[in-house]
Amino acid sequence: RGEGETGFLGHPAEIKTKRVAALYYNYMGYAYTGQGNFSKAIEAYGKALRFMRAVKFPHMEATTRNNLARVLSDRGHARGRRLCLDALEMRKEQGTEVPIAYSYNTLALIDNDHSRPDLAWIEAAIAVAYFRKAEDPRGLGLALLQLSEALRRLAKRKSETYHLRGDSPEVVLETAERIVNEAVDIFTKSGERLRRVEAWIEKACLERDLILFNEGYKQKERHY
Repeated sequence: RGEGETGFLGHPAEIKTKRVAALYYNYMGYAYTGQGNFSKAIEAYGKALRFMRAVKFPHMEATTRNNLARVLSDRGHARGRRLCLDALEMRKEQGTEVPIAYSYNTLALIDNDHSRPDLAWIEAAIAVAYFRKAEDPRGLGLALLQLSEALRRLAKRKSETYHLRGDSPEVVLETAERIVNEAVDIFTKSGERLRRVEAWIEKACLERDLILFNEGYKQKERHY
């Protein structure tokens, strides 16, 4: 800068420039996450949030918080869930239903990853309801996968530490089967290969658990 020049300070373009930088770091964080470089992703998301708070960019701040929550959870940090809840509250204030649904879906994903299906199935069910109402097939497919996984995990629990309207494990697994089949259909039609693979993996896990459940049931019958 020359003498007397202030660059963008106080200029109308200052806010726009910082918003662009915030978006840049958010996308950098997303890219690093896809590469599995979580340390770099956390660093990039942190920079994005600093810019967003400086220029009051609440919509994208909630998105970045949601993205960062997933990364922190993958690294085993308990604050990932708290950050996701913060993003959810921000989105509720903004009142946009699809982003709210994505926050609930991220909560379900985090709770499934940390073996809390009793929480995850409720969060995923809420996300499914939002996505159906919004007619968002991709979001619906993602939420259905989380719901199927949560129900499958619940059915495998031997202790009655959850309540699903008195449904037996067999009924819960059959419900999960219908749900995952819908997810497979959604991602088959969309052509999104990675999500289709994820859906087929969940379907395979479910079919394995159904076989194990049926085998266990037959063994019990032989002992009566």
